[in-house]
Amino acid sequence: MRATLKDVAKEAGISFTLVSKYLNRNPDARMSPETKKRIDAALKKLDYKPSAVARSLKSGRTKTIGLVISNLRNSYFALFADCTLREVKAAGYQLLISLCDYGREEEQESLRSLIERQCDGIIYCEQMHPPLMVDQKRCPVVLIDQSSDHFLYAKSNDSAALKQAVSFLASRGHRKIFAVYHEFCDWPSIVEEECRRNSLLLESVTTTPSLEVRSRLLREICRAAPTAILSNGWQTTVQLLRLIHSEFPDYRPEIVTNYYFHHPAFSDARMVGIVKQDLPLLVAKSVALLLKRLKGEPAESFGLPSEFLPAGYFSADENEFCF
Repeated sequence: MRATLKDVAKEAGISFTLVSKYLNRNPDARMSPETKKRIDAALKKLDYKPSAVARSLKSGRTKTIGLVISNLRNSYFALFADCTLREVKAAGYQLLISLCDYGREEEQESLRSLIERQCDGIIYCEQMHPPLMVDQKRCPVVLIDQSSDHFLYAKSNDSAALKQAVSFLASRGHRKIFAVYHEFCDWPSIVEEECRRNSLLLESVTTTPSLEVRSRLLREICRAAPTAILSNGWQTTVQLLRLIHSEFPDYRPEIVTNYYFHHPAFSDARMVGIVKQDLPLLVAKSVALLLKRLKGEPAESFGLPSEFLPAGYFSADENEFCF
């Protein structure tokens, strides 16, 4: 059986209260060096381990951080969860992951489940806003890659990099850009403004998480054969390149996409630039932001600048994440 404080007190031959004060570093606990040695000896002999449950009941904190995320089959979410787990562990917390698989009702249920399990705070890696009834004083939430007037948030700021990407495509002689966005992407207004500034025509389409629907849209793009494509979504870009190789091998558009980690498909000569987003750094700063709020320190939402890199300035590195 697991040793208790009462067992330690009995082994050391002193009171339970004195042992408790000693372990909690209570300044009122006055005892001789000999008594401390007896307690330490009893702790070692009984292999006493403090109860995390008891500590959480006393402190009102469980030392757990919750993560709401769609799934772990998607490489982006898998990398996000892995980085979050490492950051949380380094800070002395445990991570509870609740999967919601792209559904608003499931998202809300995942959020409710983590709150019921008394997580100290939650990282919300989804595109839809969680309900506003979350008590931010009891369980602060940090939203990922979306802005909010009600919650702290952390996001990639692609504005400057996107402007460079559009200007780069214009400098290569393109007079029209075909943009591919996911449903909650904040690129459209930035790209539209920059295309106007560069006197470029712009056509765009919005994709969905459905691979079947996305395949139909990408096949239509290949048939229309735009010369320059700006794609938000690494999965969409990989799917597009695979489709081109299998069905439209003579089609050679120039493609710029957002980039979290290297994928073999990005070595394709059709890839002329990337909007590089530093996901591990975004996660590290997001966890630090949540921990600041938990400690009662000033905490402000932020945007982490992305970087535009033309072909020749980005490549697979053996130390990079690769999927």
